[in-house]
Amino acid sequence: GDYAAGTHVIDVGVMHGRYTEQLTELARVIRGEIKNPWPSSHEFHVHETLLAASGYNTFT
Repeated sequence: GDYAAGTHVIDVGVMHGRYTEQLTELARVIRGEIKNPWPSSHEFHVHETLLAASGYNTFT
């Protein structure tokens, strides 16, 4: 490869607009302009997984 073993700091520049589409859609859902494209069961599992990955799993 191009890099020797060890830690490297790679400058990839500033990223703009990475989540613009998702946040715009969320705002439209909150304002009631569109229906949430995900069922509540999906939202529940996303949050449950995030909590478990963070070490909080006393709910299981």
